[in-house]
Amino acid sequence: MIVAAAETRLKAAPELLLPVSKAPHRVIEGVTGHGYSLGMRSSDGRLIIFDGDDTLWRVEELYDAALDRAQEFLRADGFPADEWRIRQRERDLENVRTMGMSRDRFPTSSEQALIDVAKRHEMQVTDSLRSAIRDESRSVFGARAPLMPGAEKTLSSLAPNFELALLTKGDESVQTKRINDSGLVKYFASVTIVAEKNEAVFRSLLRKTGAKRDRSWSVGNSLASDVNPALRIGMNAIWIDAHVWEHERREATAAKAGVVVLERLDQTPEVLLRSLTRPTRAESA
Repeated sequence: MIVAAAETRLKAAPELLLPVSKAPHRVIEGVTGHGYSLGMRSSDGRLIIFDGDDTLWRVEELYDAALDRAQEFLRADGFPADEWRIRQRERDLENVRTMGMSRDRFPTSSEQALIDVAKRHEMQVTDSLRSAIRDESRSVFGARAPLMPGAEKTLSSLAPNFELALLTKGDESVQTKRINDSGLVKYFASVTIVAEKNEAVFRSLLRKTGAKRDRSWSVGNSLASDVNPALRIGMNAIWIDAHVWEHERREATAAKAGVVVLERLDQTPEVLLRSLTRPTRAESA
């Protein structure tokens, strides 16, 4: 149900499908960003910026599965596994402040939680146990993130009428793997990886493409990262609530009224194609 609420195709250029650090990159207004671009200009000023993790492909379930395996391993060893899992999530949120989106953060949080709980219960942590928990946590980054249902059909239906951009945040090597694994790169005129999403990043993408703010959209699962930065600079936004980690729920309300809330990714074409026939805010004024 739809509820109203408060860098040309990279697949055709395989030389660009390299680790991002080896591909053309740029600094986006003070935020380190890595982008691929092939002379992108938006179609009639209309740009749709898609998020990656837990919008186009499913990621949080990979972390959940790794925690499940580690928890069973600890439980079999007689360790307070449930307590460890709660502490791991706390540690992971705390470590965002110092480690950001580094791929080392998640396994570090797992190991720190192990030590925290062991101290609380005056238990010994063996090197083999510590290594096993770190390995289970690292396994997330080697796993292939499955696509959201209808992801490719969604992009293919929008590509003839809009310029599409992928804007995803996280560890450079992890995001590059997920992007290339997805097989969706061919639909995007721009692919950018950043450490954090904010208004400056969205402004830079609009300026680079010549897109108009009130004709362009951001689509994602996080109010804090995908919706509110776009709304604050005058873009439109679609929020697809998803199973995401606590860090992406740090903002609980939309910055402005008029956000479109969807249950599934495959509902976005209906909304976006309908927007082609509606006057923009400037045209309505």
